[in-house]
Amino acid sequence: MDTKKLDDEQLARFTTAESSSKKILDRLAPFLAQQFPKGDFHFLDVGGGNGGWTDFVLDHYPNCQGKSSTTPSISFRRTLPMTARA
Repeated sequence: MDTKKLDDEQLARFTTAESSSKKILDRLAPFLAQQFPKGDFHFLDVGGGNGGWTDFVLDHYPNCQGKSSTTPSISFRRTLPMTARA
C-alpha cells in the first residue's frame, strides 16, 4: 500500500493553518459551551500532524486535555533537516 505524502506547498499550508483552526473552533464553540460549560473535555486529534490544532484548542480551553496522533511520515518530514531528505 502506497502512502500519499504532502508536497512542499501543501506542507507549508498545513503547518500555517491557524486561521482555519480559528474558523473551525468558532463553529465548535457553541457545542463545546453547551456540552462542557467548564471546558473540561478530552479530545484526540487523529492525523494531527505537527500538533498545531491540538495546541490551538488547548490554548483556548485550558481545562481540557488533548492528544495528537499522526503517521511518522508526515511529522518526520517536517522535522528532518533538508540534507537528510532523499
